[in-house]
This record gives sequence, structure tokens and C-alpha cells, in this order.
Amino acid sequence: MACNACSDIQGTLTVDVLAQQRLPDCVNRFEDFGYYGDDLDFTYLKKCLACGTYFAEHHQDHFEQGGAVVTWIERIEKTKAAVLIPKIIGKVESAEWLKAKYSLAKLKAELKRLEKT
Repeated sequence: MACNACSDIQGTLTVDVLAQQRLPDCVNRFEDFGYYGDDLDFTYLKKCLACGTYFAEHHQDHFEQGGAVVTWIERIEKTKAAVLIPKIIGKVESAEWLKAKYSLAKLKAELKRLEKT
């Protein structure tokens, strides 16, 4: 049975930000665990609060190289979410301003929960 909260995203959904395309509104209601990467390529880990499905939201900004600003989101398995969380923890630990935005305790608890499943 499809989740009413996140069924707009099946598999991978890509948008061109420069063409004014946006991800579905449901993405704004997902739980946000933080991101890793640099200023040009970064990935957020998100989770649907209704069904618990994990998503990786990717951003690539290569405009200055003649490319485009592209965003895509994909449904991911719990095992991939468990791989992403340590990367996000590393990013949050390395920047004081991220510690105020994202909870290390929450990230570690989510990782522990995923490792049990």
C-alpha cells in the first residue's frame, strides 16, 4: 500500500532548479537528519514521518562549469541510510553551526536503531 505522504516520489525524481522546477511539497514535511558533502555536491538524509521510508536528497551545483543546478531525491533502503548517517555525523561534528541545527544525539540514536533492524 502506498503512503499518502510520500507516494509522489517513486524511485528517483530529478528536477532542474534553473528551470524553476521543484521537488514535491511532501519533501518539506520529511524529517531532516542533516547532510554531508561540500558546497557543490551534497546529500541530505530525510525520512517520511508517516511510513518511515528513507530518502537521499542530492544537490549538484556546477553552474560555473557550464553545467546546471540539479536536485534529485531517491528512495533508499535502510542499509544505505545507515551508511549515510556516519558521513553526516562527521560533517556535523566538523562545523559548530551545524551542531546547533542538527542533533548528534538524534543521529546516533537513529543509526543505533537502524543497526538493530
